[in-house]
Amino acid sequence: MLTHPGIPLRGFRSLPWLLLLLAALTGTSLGNETKRFARQIDPIVLPGERLPSCLGLPIQSLRLAAVQSGRLLPIPFQIDEKDPDGIYVFRSSDPNAADVDHGLLDTNDELAFMARDLGARIDAEMDPGLRLLAEITVVDPVDGSRGWCYLATSEDFPEFSSVDYVSYDTRDDRVLTRNYRIGFSPQAPISYGDTTVTTEGGGNNQRLNERVITRLKATFLGIFKLVRSEKDFRSVRKGYIDGQVRIIKRVGNSMRQVFGKYGPEVVVDYTFYFSNWIMPTIIDLPVDVGKFVHTLSLRGGTDWTPESEGMVFYTKYIPPGTAVIDGHMSEAEKNMDLRLDIDHIWHLYTGALNGTGQGSVLFRILMDDKLTKALTAETYYYDKFHDPDYEPDPFSRDEYRSYFEGSYIWKGMEKLPKGRYYLTSWATIMPDYLQPGDEQKYLDILDKPLQTSVDSPSRTPESAVAAPPAP
Repeated sequence: MLTHPGIPLRGFRSLPWLLLLLAALTGTSLGNETKRFARQIDPIVLPGERLPSCLGLPIQSLRLAAVQSGRLLPIPFQIDEKDPDGIYVFRSSDPNAADVDHGLLDTNDELAFMARDLGARIDAEMDPGLRLLAEITVVDPVDGSRGWCYLATSEDFPEFSSVDYVSYDTRDDRVLTRNYRIGFSPQAPISYGDTTVTTEGGGNNQRLNERVITRLKATFLGIFKLVRSEKDFRSVRKGYIDGQVRIIKRVGNSMRQVFGKYGPEVVVDYTFYFSNWIMPTIIDLPVDVGKFVHTLSLRGGTDWTPESEGMVFYTKYIPPGTAVIDGHMSEAEKNMDLRLDIDHIWHLYTGALNGTGQGSVLFRILMDDKLTKALTAETYYYDKFHDPDYEPDPFSRDEYRSYFEGSYIWKGMEKLPKGRYYLTSWATIMPDYLQPGDEQKYLDILDKPLQTSVDSPSRTPESAVAAPPAP
């Protein structure tokens, strides 16, 4: 876990700490108490350049706290270092790794914490006595609510929070969080699977996901065909960070080409928070595809287990109640509107509407502008496990029999010119989902992101940058 060992406190160093103690004993509020910040699963990430008063300080000396129920309490956070090239320093997997600044906060390091831990604002007259480094204000653009947290050094704030939202089982390659658990397929390690939604996340701890699948089909000169699936990719772990707030797993992926050889390795960072996960894909095209490929299509999505039976599936164009995972394609399912809005692609699965209890998961796909302008997308819905005319996917070459697959199909890839393209899979568990429409606040995580501002009342940027390292 990438939290740094705390610097021991030396007792209450000033009158404000005495006031804090009295407040805790008497129930007196120090802050302007507000309603609980409504958005509970949004992560917040601030680069060091947004924290000028902390630049040049030892990362291990920094603390984050919030006013909750009248008390100033430590909250979970982590600071992930990046080297001058913007690459994370993977100290969890390599304890001897170090940035060139030797553990001091610089402009591209990242402070990560959760919106759920924000609190009330400290009364203005108490700021100077608390020797704050930074006051971070977070605003929800949807309802205007605000939350606050505060940065200071270990001399003025308590020890680290004991809360750990995420953990990484390195032996079994599994991510364990409060709201979900995810493993990676041994047969296709680029693909995550073995996904469960925990009871705390609104689910029943049943294994829902077999694997995430990839189906690439290309025709060359109208004659030669190339077929690839997730089993044709090699994925190697390069490093990981296991912190209180997020896990970052760096992997190198490469696709098998002809004669059993693999193409160039592309390195990406998978990120896991306690209710969301983010998995980017980089598509490198060394040539203009259209010069050699007549058709090129890509299908990517999720292969579900029989434990998902009864879950309701819907999209922007497929209304709730039309599609239910049960191993049969009903007439309504056969005639669904499979369109997808290329600028706003999402699929939703929930066990809440039919009372089957598996939890609720929202999947989104994010693409760069070059892809959204060139491609079209549609839903792939394959729910035929119990049907007499069931036919295994001839392009998968997999040895297991798929129960249900919900995927995206991208068309028009043969038109893409040479270059690098970015596609990201983003997903979130929705622990309080009860009815259609509840997904909107989760869509807002990306569509209407939280707004942050930082005030540095105690140190100027100049003095912060010039601060010598602690002995």
